[in-house]
This record gives sequence, C-alpha cells and structure tokens, in this order.
Amino acid sequence: MKELLLTYENFFNFEGVAKRKEFITFCIFGYIVATLTVLISVLIVLFIGESVIVSVLIGTIMVLIIFLGIPLLSLSCRRLRDISLSPYLVFLYLIPIRNVFILVFYALVRSRENESDELKFF
Repeated sequence: MKELLLTYENFFNFEGVAKRKEFITFCIFGYIVATLTVLISVLIVLFIGESVIVSVLIGTIMVLIIFLGIPLLSLSCRRLRDISLSPYLVFLYLIPIRNVFILVFYALVRSRENESDELKFF
C-alpha cells in the first residue's frame, strides 16, 4: 500500500528511481482499476441506454488517462533509471500490443547497484 501511495506522491516526478515492488504494485492496481472502470461504464450504458455511450466512453478514457496513464509514465521513467536504461525508452509504450511485453520486462529486471552490473531477472 505504501508503494502505491509513493507512486501517487510522485505523480509528476520523472526524476529519481522506482523499485520493482513499487512498479509491480502499481501495475496490479492499475489493472484492477481499469477493469472496474470499464465494467462500470458498460453497466451504465446497458442500464441507461445507448444515448449516453459517447459521454461514458469519453469519461472512462479521461479517468484512465489521468489516474493511471500519467503515473504509469512517471513510474516507468523512474523504473528505467533504476535498471540503468534510458528513460526515453518509455516511448516504446506507443507501440501497440508489444507494450504489454515491455511492462513485463520492466517488472522482472532487478535493480542495478553499479553501472557495470548486468541485467538480472528475478
């Protein structure tokens, strides 16, 4: 829980480092929140009708971008610094479908103590 709070405290902080536990905690939380948000949006459209589908879709996208997208970008930049990679690799998220594999890679790589250390998984 404190890792999740730490992520939201550093909402716009793209400097520093983020440990693997903080990254994994936020990814799990993000998946749960995104699933619940989409589920609630679908239920609203089903019960109220198709006349509100555009406004519900826009609202859902805005909630996900503001509460999950921006913190994920800042957390990813900090995580990349922790594993001694360039923070500009965060732009790989723009590649459709492959971005899931990139998230898994960031989560599995251990933090490096020195620049000369190799990348280690688990």
